[in-house]
Amino acid sequence: MPPDDLEIQSTQKVLVSQQEQESQSHDGLEGWRAQQKFRHNIDEQLQKPGPVKTAFERLCAAGCDAKELRGSLHSLAHYPLKRSRRAYTSKDARKLKAVLTKLDSVAKDLRRLSSELRLRLMRRGLGLDAVKVDSIANSIRERVESSIFKNMSQYTASQKLPFLVRKVKDKTGKPHFAELATLFGAAYQQPDFSEDELKMRFHREMKQRNKLAARWRAESSQEKNTDPV
Repeated sequence: MPPDDLEIQSTQKVLVSQQEQESQSHDGLEGWRAQQKFRHNIDEQLQKPGPVKTAFERLCAAGCDAKELRGSLHSLAHYPLKRSRRAYTSKDARKLKAVLTKLDSVAKDLRRLSSELRLRLMRRGLGLDAVKVDSIANSIRERVESSIFKNMSQYTASQKLPFLVRKVKDKTGKPHFAELATLFGAAYQQPDFSEDELKMRFHREMKQRNKLAARWRAESSQEKNTDPV
C-alpha cells in the first residue's frame, strides 16, 4: 500500500529529531541559551496585555489547550525563520555512490574467491558473504536513487506551519490564520508579520508537501509493479 500523509509526516519528524540533536551538539551552551531566550520572549508577550495575549486567548477560547499551544510556540525555537536548505545534497549522493562502488567491488572479490578456494566450507561462506554485501549495497542504492530523499529539506519555521495550522484547526474547527500570524510574528520578534505572509508560507509548504507525497506514491507504486510475483 502506498504511504499516506502520516507516513510522510513520520519521516519528516525523524528529520526534525535529527536536526534538533545536531543543533544541540553543534551550538552547545550558546544554542541552548538562544532557545531559552526565544521561549522567554514568547512567555513575556503572552503575559502582558496586547495583541499577542489577545490572539492566544482567542485560540484558547475557541478550543485550543493553553499548555499545548504554548508548547507548540516554544518548539519554534528549533526552527529558524529563513529559507530552507536541502537535507540531502548532491555532495551527499556522491559520497554514497563512492561507498557503493567499494561495496560492489568487495562483493565481486568475494565471489571470485569463493570460486577459487579449495575448501568447500570457505567457498560457501564467502558466497553468502557476497550476497550480504549485495543486500547492503542495494539498500543504500535505493536510498541514493530515491526522489523522496532528494526533495527533502531541513526544517525551518515555514515547514512547521502545517503542523500548527492543522493542530489549531483540529481543536477549533478553523485554521485561525490571523491569530496564528500574530503569535508567529511575536515568536520571531517580527510584529509586522502578516496574515497574508503566513498564508503564503503555509500554502507554498502544503504544495511542496503534496508534490512530495505524489512522488512517494508514484515511486512506491512503481516498486510494487516491478516486484516479482
